This record gives sequence, structure tokens and C-alpha cells, in this order.
Amino acid sequence: MARNNNYLCLVGWFIVIVNLGKGVSAKLYVVGDQSGWIIPTSHDFYSEWAKSKTFHIGDQLSFNWAIGTHGVTNVTKFEHERCVKSTKHDLSITSHVVVNLTFTGTHYFICTVRTHCEHGQKLTIDVTSTSSSTPGTLPSSTSLAVTISLFATLSAIFTSFITSNS
Repeated sequence: MARNNNYLCLVGWFIVIVNLGKGVSAKLYVVGDQSGWIIPTSHDFYSEWAKSKTFHIGDQLSFNWAIGTHGVTNVTKFEHERCVKSTKHDLSITSHVVVNLTFTGTHYFICTVRTHCEHGQKLTIDVTSTSSSTPGTLPSSTSLAVTISLFATLSAIFTSFITSNS
């Protein structure tokens, strides 16, 4: 009887570990999708783009543009609304930037080149803390490694426990 309870306990822990890996997925969003980071044809292009997405801590934004044509910087709401270009938060003026979303709240980005921001090349996103796993999305390599390590450790502990009680 005690042996059956040990196996049930082991199965229960297995289910817990498997579910720990779910929902720990990070997504990489290419800002503007196929268009990339460009001067948009409409001022609401990037707000429309962001509206269809749900951003979570751990996700990443990829800003892509042709070399020498744009830049991107993280700014305050005030700077975003008025297109104030500040070099203190400059992320890059090369051609590719990946931003890790590490905290919740509203994030603001603008292009730092000439009047691109005034022409609508700016982005506002809201980041939430909870992540929901989407079908087909794999956990990030870090979270997968942590899950596997945790599972291996707990498996060893329970195997030791089961063999010592039999």
C-alpha cells in the first residue's frame, strides 16, 4: 500500500514539473512585422500593430531597419508624446536592436532620426507579468533547462525515497 502511495506521489510531482514548463515561454516580436521599423504610411500603424499583441515579461522586441536610415530609443511618456529625442536612452542607430522586456508597465519607443517620430515612427506597448502559453510556442532555452534540471533533481530524490522505503 505504501508503495502505491509513493508511485502516486511521484506521478503527482511529474505533473507539477511538466506544468512548470508551460507558460514560461518567451516570444520574439518583430516590430512592424514584415515592414520592420520604418516611417509608416499612417500615424497609427505601430499602435495598430501592438494592439493585436500581448506582451509579457521575458518577451523581446526586434527593431529592424536598413543601415543608416533609422534609430530607436526608449523614452518617457512625455518624450514619446512630443517626440523628444534623448541620447541617454539610445538603444542603437545601426540596423538591428533586440529589446528584452524585463518589467511590467508601459514602454515607449521612438525613432531618433530627423522627424521620423513626428511622422508616426513611434511605439507604445503594455507589458504584463503573466504569460500564457500559446500552442506551438516552445519554452525559452533557459526556462527549459531549469525545468529539466528541477525534474531531474526531484526524480532523483523520489527515486531515493522510493527505494529506501521498499
